[in-house]
Amino acid sequence: MSSLYENKIDYRINSAINGATGVSVVKSSAGNLHGWYIFNSGSSNAYVRFFNSETGNSGGLEAEAAMTAVAPKSDGGTNLELSGGVRFSSGICYNVSTNPTTLVPPATNAVNVTLFYR
Repeated sequence: MSSLYENKIDYRINSAINGATGVSVVKSSAGNLHGWYIFNSGSSNAYVRFFNSETGNSGGLEAEAAMTAVAPKSDGGTNLELSGGVRFSSGICYNVSTNPTTLVPPATNAVNVTLFYR
């Protein structure tokens, strides 16, 4: 974790999602998600699901996600900046899948995720 000094917003970079379908914990307490940069070099769309959880012990399915970002396949990306942020009352967690409704891991090193949060 690092900070952007002017705005006191932390960021986390997962430079390579290694094909895992588990839920990654970004922040284990309440916080705001202020944006992301997601790059996908894989041959399938990447669905990054965000969960309101402090432990990451969610089942990780689309129906349980607080929100989902889609990074298009073949060198596609998605950027979002939310000045006020989206509030997560328990914690901020996410996972990555190549299927919109079930957990199918992306190819190793295909998806890069950078999150901005406080």
